[in-house]
Amino acid sequence: MKKKIVGIFVCMLMIAAALPAVGTTDNYEKPTESQLSIFIEIIEPKEGWVYIGGTPRWNLPFLSRAFILGQITFKVDINSTELIECVDWYVDGIQEEQYTSPPYDWSWGFFSGFPLVHKVVVEVIDHIGGRSTDSVMVFKIF
Repeated sequence: MKKKIVGIFVCMLMIAAALPAVGTTDNYEKPTESQLSIFIEIIEPKEGWVYIGGTPRWNLPFLSRAFILGQITFKVDINSTELIECVDWYVDGIQEEQYTSPPYDWSWGFFSGFPLVHKVVVEVIDHIGGRSTDSVMVFKIF
């Protein structure tokens, strides 16, 4: 039974590595922190890492996305010279959550829907209208 689970896991990793990156054709270059009054960065999960139950297990540099089994908490680092109005989380362009006070980290439960490859975007907006976004590509199962 254990060999079967490991075999399924290896097959899923191979599929994740072979799938084209969805939504990565943006020509948008993220402004640097010095160009904005506010700056956000997703610090976890990181592309190229395998997460099981929210814990990073292996770094597989050949993966162009994060590979996630189970629940995970997306963590952000925000630097701002202004007060934060809100932080919005999107999966494949659909808003999943909005936070108006810290912590701004978002927990994604077990069911991720289909397709298995998703683009997760976080956007922070300050009280004077400044905005910053970051995104990560994920392959999520369960």
